[in-house]
Amino acid sequence: MRGQIDHISKAEPVGSEGVHARAKEKARAVGFNHVALEVGDIDEVLAFYGRLFEVKLRGETQTSAFIDLGDQFLALQKGPVQAPSDARHFGLVA
Repeated sequence: MRGQIDHISKAEPVGSEGVHARAKEKARAVGFNHVALEVGDIDEVLAFYGRLFEVKLRGETQTSAFIDLGDQFLALQKGPVQAPSDARHFGLVA
């Protein structure tokens, strides 16, 4: 994956020539729209997040559910059951 990225640069001070030159060439990401998670049991995951946070169900199908969480949303997709991993994770701000 890292080999596929053309260019990652370290942050430069605002006002340096490099920042302004790159801004003309590439779009600047401002955040994430959503995060997609593969889950074994969608109803179980909906109940889990509902116990922890105020969430709103935005839509669902037989194999997915979408919940508003803050100013983004989580896309829950039915996926294969996998062994737990300490490496797979994401962080939320409450």
